[in-house]
This record gives sequence, structure tokens and C-alpha cells, in this order.
Amino acid sequence: MPRSQSQRNWIQRTFLKFTSSKIGAEIASRILHIIDKAILKLSKNKNSLTSILSGIPVIVLRTIGTKSGKPRTVPLLGVIKGEDVFLIASNWGQARHPS
Repeated sequence: MPRSQSQRNWIQRTFLKFTSSKIGAEIASRILHIIDKAILKLSKNKNSLTSILSGIPVIVLRTIGTKSGKPRTVPLLGVIKGEDVFLIASNWGQARHPS
């Protein structure tokens, strides 16, 4: 369950503030997905650095490629509110949307 800003520890608040800045988003967009991929694989899709540092859960979506028919695994940020789950695929606010 995502935590409110007041429930996050100082590391999570600092991380969110840093990644909300232009330079922080640029750095995070280039390295976090690489680290997250490794941690997700090692933890069998249970943990990611992004979720640990931000306090926002990472939900692993499994789908089948439309053209290739190959299975795809995509980590997305998730916001859970009651029975509703909102998935966020933002590509760190970059000009190009995530494919």
C-alpha cells in the first residue's frame, strides 16, 4: 500500500524530492530501470529498488506481445486505493511514452 508523504522515512522523502527535479529525473530514468530489472529478477518479482526508495509499490504486469506473441514482463508503479489499482507507465516524464 502506498504511503502518504508523512508516513515515508527521510530516505524516501529525499529520493522522491530528488527524482522530482529535472536532474534527478534524468539520472533516475537512465539507471533505475537497469538496477530494478536485476533486483526484480533476483527477488522473483517481489522487490525493486524504486519501491524501496520511494515507498510506492512496483507491480509487475505480464502480457503477450501483439505482433510477436512473446510473453513480456513490465514493471509499473502502482497506486492502490481501496479495491482500485492504478498503473503508472510514465517513462519518467520523458518526451517519448513507454512502448
